[in-house]
Amino acid sequence: MGDRLITVSKGFSVFLFLIGFNAPVLAQGGILEEVIVTAQKREESIQDVGIAITAFSGEQLDAFGFTNSTELTAFTPGAHMSGNSAGHTQQFTIRGATQNDFNDLAEAPNAVYIDEGYQAAGQAQLFASFDMDRVEILKGPQGTLFGRNATGGLVHYITRKPTDETEFYGDIVYGRYDQVRFEGAVSGALSENVKARVAGFYRRHDPMLKNIFTPEDLPPTPLYLAVPFTPFGGAPRGPFNGSLSGQEDLWNDDQFAIRGQVLIEPNEDVEILLKGQYAESTLNSGPYQNGATIGEYDDQHRRVNSLLSNHKTNPNSCEALIVGTKQCLPGGEVFDFDLDDYRPAPDTDLFGYRDVDGDGLTTSTDHAVADFDTTDFHGFTGKLTWDMDWATLVVVSNYADQEKIRTLDVNSGPAPQFVVTSDSEIDWFTQEVRLEGETDRMRWIAGFYYLNIDGEFSQNLGDTIGGINVFGASPPPNGAGVSDLFLEGSLDAFLETQSYSIFGQVDYDLTEQLEVNIGWRGIIEEKDYEFYSNLFINTDDKWTESLRRGGIPIASLLPDHIEDTSDFLWSGKIQLNYSPHDDLLLYGGVNRGVKAGSCNAPVLTFLTPEQYCFDEEVLLAYEIGFKSTIWDGKARINGAAYYYDYSDYQAFQFVGTSGAVFNADSESLGFEVEIVTNPVDNLDLLFGIAYIDPKVKDLSVAPGVLRDVEPSFTPEVQFNALGRYTWADSILGGSLTVQVDGNYASSAFHNINNFDADRMPDYWLGNASLTWKSADEHWEVGGFVDNFSDTRNMNIGFSLPFVCGCDEQSYGYPRMYGARVRYSHF
Repeated sequence: MGDRLITVSKGFSVFLFLIGFNAPVLAQGGILEEVIVTAQKREESIQDVGIAITAFSGEQLDAFGFTNSTELTAFTPGAHMSGNSAGHTQQFTIRGATQNDFNDLAEAPNAVYIDEGYQAAGQAQLFASFDMDRVEILKGPQGTLFGRNATGGLVHYITRKPTDETEFYGDIVYGRYDQVRFEGAVSGALSENVKARVAGFYRRHDPMLKNIFTPEDLPPTPLYLAVPFTPFGGAPRGPFNGSLSGQEDLWNDDQFAIRGQVLIEPNEDVEILLKGQYAESTLNSGPYQNGATIGEYDDQHRRVNSLLSNHKTNPNSCEALIVGTKQCLPGGEVFDFDLDDYRPAPDTDLFGYRDVDGDGLTTSTDHAVADFDTTDFHGFTGKLTWDMDWATLVVVSNYADQEKIRTLDVNSGPAPQFVVTSDSEIDWFTQEVRLEGETDRMRWIAGFYYLNIDGEFSQNLGDTIGGINVFGASPPPNGAGVSDLFLEGSLDAFLETQSYSIFGQVDYDLTEQLEVNIGWRGIIEEKDYEFYSNLFINTDDKWTESLRRGGIPIASLLPDHIEDTSDFLWSGKIQLNYSPHDDLLLYGGVNRGVKAGSCNAPVLTFLTPEQYCFDEEVLLAYEIGFKSTIWDGKARINGAAYYYDYSDYQAFQFVGTSGAVFNADSESLGFEVEIVTNPVDNLDLLFGIAYIDPKVKDLSVAPGVLRDVEPSFTPEVQFNALGRYTWADSILGGSLTVQVDGNYASSAFHNINNFDADRMPDYWLGNASLTWKSADEHWEVGGFVDNFSDTRNMNIGFSLPFVCGCDEQSYGYPRMYGARVRYSHF
């Protein structure tokens, strides 16, 4: 551990907290104001809370142009993004706690809340962010106050609440690719004791990834399929066709959301807040692109590495390599059905496809469906706050339901090989009842929490109808051995979770300058799981044939699995906070966090009965930090250093054509520092770096091959910078603000196996904007350029060298530019 501490100390640096136009944390003249957060379920200054927190005000979110929930990770030290479905599903990564499992029943290791309502579906972390009061990102285990699935941290979105005075605003953006974005809200009093607020959001843009597929892109029909098929039968096959579901352009957007809130204050002691919300998105298929890769196999035929396939790594145009050589592996790969060891060229996939512009904005894919990937979400939250003098009673109820459908071309190219589709419905209910109070020297909180999640999930891997026909043409028992019969392997999974917990925390002043925090949470977790795997006839490439949809299987595929679990879990915290004066806080402590176990739902990954459900993840987190205000209030510096020791870290491994979560031990060391400064009037300068050195120990990357690896989607170094200057009295009347900001992320892996082809390159992204605000602050007009260097940063990938000789790869947004107009009445 000593060597690792030395390594991290060399990487210790400053992350400078980025802030947007007219942020309320900056007053006129550059004096820093307080930032109020609710990280401990009570309102406190961010400088008085011994937790590593990055907070964004609503004005900051607007200034950065953030409209998706995960975009703020680019400006949060120690946070990053993971995902699947080519970005149609995204999740938070915090300090190496990550998971990109596309099993919709899986919960994420970093909890997301909206107005104290837990977003229980891991796939529910991507949503439209609009009319927000602030967002708080808490790093490190938050299980004592927020529950069992916040080992990495927690992201809390707090919406703007109803107001006494009538106010409204409308914000509209028009930009490249016919992007139209609207956000607006109206708020005010309905009566003396009742206030209401309604907010809405809409965004759309045309497809950005041009699909240039033509029938000439299809591979030739293998000879053995062009003649009568023996010994099992089937008619001779003619030329392949692309998917009958369509070949649309990709990477569009069309989403809508609305939220309504009513605040009732029957007297000065009681407050009742009711909120309802609905959101939907309708997109074309996920915009994956095809990158040629090749597997390396050892003498036991284990794939122990994969490489990008090109003239340097694969000069002999092999389908697969003997590890450490450029020699072809005898037998090659099997899923192209050409029965030889070679691909058409060194830099193509197994079928001869080469993306003509690499990571550019054209592709050729035979399965791309218009307006099919849909997500529908609706939810309700109710909160009662009652000041009873000796304590405050808070009751929070939350219900939500999410329905989701996805379809993808597995090889992201023109070869009609496999399609994968999925659909799920997940609903959840949470109930929290807590008491909060304080005395002269103590602040305390205690409560009860209940969670119920009921989820259904189906997913398939199917032969493309009219295509290569892997399932149908393969001989029994896993195929039908019939060349013109197209099949799909499908799963149906059902998981119900019930969780009960009690929790409490005491913050006690040992002296005027020294405080101790002690907290504990006990949890009883019960799960009922059912898994069924079957083979169906594929009748429509874009739909999942499954038991849930009334399908009739023709055979079983993987063994069925039914399992019930009941576990006791606990988390705890002990910490000291020392404030020698009002402008400095020093803190250090130990946190025990826990993420509940769950169950795998593999499409075609063979598991033992013991591997279907995995154990809880336990984290011991040791952290020290400081928060300081310096230079007569012109700068704020907050920093933290941590060591994480995981037992049974939950590692998602993508193996073959699906994946599963396995337990492994892990450890991490890291530093984060945030600085915001206003050195002279009207000038804000921010710069910074975050650093992490993580390790997952003895992970099985192939049967019998154990390695220490890095968690996926975890850059070692992240850098962020911003410069902003405001001319308070411009020649146009009103103020004029120019802002330039950017961020850097070092390379990271999209697959925890850490094979060479799994590494996503490092990247820089820069943005610029110019905004005019009227003297009465009612009007804002501006222009922006996001990603002005048009950087193509890979952000998600899945490794498929033995399936198609390729990887699925998706990228961040290209250069976007546009204009914005906003009117506010207050």
